Amino acid sequence: MQYNGSGTSNREWLIADVRGSIVAITDNTGTVTQINKYNASEVVEWNSHF
Repeated sequence: MQYNGSGTSNREWLIADVRGSIVAITDNTGTVTQINKYNASEVVEWNSHF
C-alpha cells in the first residue's frame, strides 16, 4: 500500500507478481488505475494509467 497525495485518506494498493514486480495499482475501491508490463530483464516496457 502507498498513499497518493497529502494525508492518509487516498490509499493505493500495489499488486505484485511472483517475482515481486509491481504489475498493477488499484485505488481504494479496487479499481485498477495503472498496469505495468515488464520484459524478460524486468525492465518496464510500458505502463497504462486509467
